[in-house]
Amino acid sequence: MDRPICYPGQVPADSDFLTVAKAAMLGFHGVLRAAFGTSTYYDGLAVTAGTGLNVTIGPGSIVVTATTDATAYGSLGTDSTSIVKQGINTASSSLGPFTAPTTSGQSVNILIQAEFAEVDSNSALLLYYNANNPSTPFGGSNNNGVSQPTLRKQIVALSYVVGTAATTGTQTTPTLTTGWTPIAVVTIAYGDTSITTISQTTSNKLLSKLGNVLQSTGSLTDASAALVTSGWAQAVLAVETARAEAAEATKALLAGSATQAFNVANAASATGAVAFGQFTASLGASGYKIEPNSSSPTGKIITQWGYGTNTSSGVAQAVVFPTTFPTAVLH
Repeated sequence: MDRPICYPGQVPADSDFLTVAKAAMLGFHGVLRAAFGTSTYYDGLAVTAGTGLNVTIGPGSIVVTATTDATAYGSLGTDSTSIVKQGINTASSSLGPFTAPTTSGQSVNILIQAEFAEVDSNSALLLYYNANNPSTPFGGSNNNGVSQPTLRKQIVALSYVVGTAATTGTQTTPTLTTGWTPIAVVTIAYGDTSITTISQTTSNKLLSKLGNVLQSTGSLTDASAALVTSGWAQAVLAVETARAEAAEATKALLAGSATQAFNVANAASATGAVAFGQFTASLGASGYKIEPNSSSPTGKIITQWGYGTNTSSGVAQAVVFPTTFPTAVLH
């Protein structure tokens, strides 16, 4: 970002102050363009029902590509260079009241739209240097007494377009005004005295596009197509795509099928995954089975059985177990 240089004892010019503000805006343009590209997106601006047939639009912002200075910015004049700008509304605003259809059984759609706007505001009567009498400054340029704007604000302009009333369910949304961005559609039916149906538009909503990757239940292809084609967004896409694909792969493996298998380490606790290799057995007239068990000192329990032929009545017959118990015998 460019930074003006000034020196001690220098007589300041109005352009010195204006250049600082313009340089900051151009620097912000670089950040916005890297993050969002050159398309138009909005954030916030939630449309909710207000009193009666009015709507309230919450705080929010809009990012657009626009002319640097379409009108003269003080002594710096105009600048037709296209840059990315952001308009911000820090407070809620309202639109309406709207009018319900006058024919029973009909409804009407009303399109709420937004646009970036620059407004020169905060007008005041400024004092100017009076060379003939420095102790008495002029009121206004050349002492004309005219107030002048002191702030060029970048805001979100809001308006609406009313559609044509038609039989409920067949009404259509009106055409967007050229250069504006859709943010919501309000539907009002015959006899309505308050607004109950609002559909927020997400096609140009920034966080909805990122959400297609972060929270999408659809395909990753659809999610990536919805993102801005900028380096920052592509980095987000790459990370989230890898994360989503890994999660899907894990779920597919855990779902289990003849073609989906994976190895796990032997379980070492009650909550560990058990491998089939931890179950062993020798099944026969004399035999054993070994099962994993977290309560055992060895992590397993061995169950054995066997038989022997007793040829002498009343004489104990020894039976040899097929495998050795590692610690103790429970019987």
